[in-house]
Amino acid sequence: MKNNDLYYNKEIETMDRGDLDSLIDEKVKYTIKYAYENSKFYKKWFDKNKIEIKSIKTHEDLKELPIITGDTIKKNQPPPATNFSTLNLQKIRI
Repeated sequence: MKNNDLYYNKEIETMDRGDLDSLIDEKVKYTIKYAYENSKFYKKWFDKNKIEIKSIKTHEDLKELPIITGDTIKKNQPPPATNFSTLNLQKIRI
């Protein structure tokens, strides 16, 4: 087995702990901002809990957030789509 076969993403998996924490923090900030700006559920949840998304700066800050249960998420699901032909594919980005 070659050494490169040991890793899915060697650059990230062998990163210094401080650099890895910085990368995780960057991804957390992006994800929180994205959720707030693109999800009615999360925008409402952050606002209801008086959470300023800019106050979430590290992955450690996530520990301070109220728990969102699976039941809460289930209760707040959008109604099922019955006609997918009406989706605006221009808004979908992969």
